[in-house]
Amino acid sequence: MIPEAIVGLVIAAVIGAFAIVWRRASRAVGERRPVDTSVERIVGDEWSLAFAGDMPSVALEIEGGDQTGGEVYAWLTSHGAVDVGETRLRLTVRGLAEETVVVRNIRAVTERTPPFSGAHVHCPTAGANAATLLVFDLDEETPKAWQWREDGGRERVGSRPFFEHNSVTLARGEVHDFVIVGSAKEFLVRWRLEADLEAGRHREVVTVDDAGKPFVTSGAPDGGYSTTLDWAWYDGRRFLPPPSYDWSKLGPPGQDRCCATRLPGRHTRLAVNYGACGSVSAMA
Repeated sequence: MIPEAIVGLVIAAVIGAFAIVWRRASRAVGERRPVDTSVERIVGDEWSLAFAGDMPSVALEIEGGDQTGGEVYAWLTSHGAVDVGETRLRLTVRGLAEETVVVRNIRAVTERTPPFSGAHVHCPTAGANAATLLVFDLDEETPKAWQWREDGGRERVGSRPFFEHNSVTLARGEVHDFVIVGSAKEFLVRWRLEADLEAGRHREVVTVDDAGKPFVTSGAPDGGYSTTLDWAWYDGRRFLPPPSYDWSKLGPPGQDRCCATRLPGRHTRLAVNYGACGSVSAMA
């Protein structure tokens, strides 16, 4: 019989060889793929969408149900609607390489065309983050990532784009979240993100998109929309024209004026006109 000591040595040698092969394979995978990325769309209580033409007639099928605003948003975008004003994403990057991965840059690659001017659908709102908030002005020829902070409002941080004086390092298993906002006012923009990565001597560009398709964000057309509707969660969960305000009954032009419109149910839409400076509205 083979002595137990020899059997033990053989088993130990096999386990050791397997561990070496496993480490090399893991290192090779990390070198080929230094990070894992995932992206999800952030949909808040308030959103705004536009169609190239009329809203599909089948949209009436979702009226009167128990859909949330997020579910209506998902349904409309699956039938051709795109974000108006901005698209908000959460980009999560996880380091996989044995060596530290450095994110040198994240840029938006864009294709710009005139904005959608068909049906416009808006859902009014009912009411310090570890992530890095990066905003891209998609109307620019070459959009760059600017860091912003949100604390009741949105405020830009610094006098230069974020990656001109910053980088993000990721140890193996470490995770960093970016909140990405793509903003457009003038164009319809189809866009993807590209991240420049370094892991030791290895360099790679990782593309982030919407499951193989570009993200799409539309500005507002100069001539206005053919149709404007609210997703009226406050009135039977259906599509309705937005409430209008008669400013003429509230005092002379150029002065601050306030108008409250009672909506069906317990909600009130409050609109304030700040003289020649513009107006804002909110739900209460």
